[in-house]
Amino acid sequence: MRVGDEVLFYHSVTDKAVVGVAKVVRAAYPDPSAKEGDWSAVDLAPINRCPTPSAWTRSNRGDC
Repeated sequence: MRVGDEVLFYHSVTDKAVVGVAKVVRAAYPDPSAKEGDWSAVDLAPINRCPTPSAWTRSNRGDC
């Protein structure tokens, strides 16, 4: 991901749904909280919130 990219913000632990759109404000860097493996992190700024969380699948594009 690069600075300026727009991304879907996804809750992956509880809701498992897209909840908004964000913009990358800092490019990918090694995740300082990763204990093992090759994890990356990016810093995001919110753009807008989805009216309702949306389970995002190929057949369901949601309303975000």
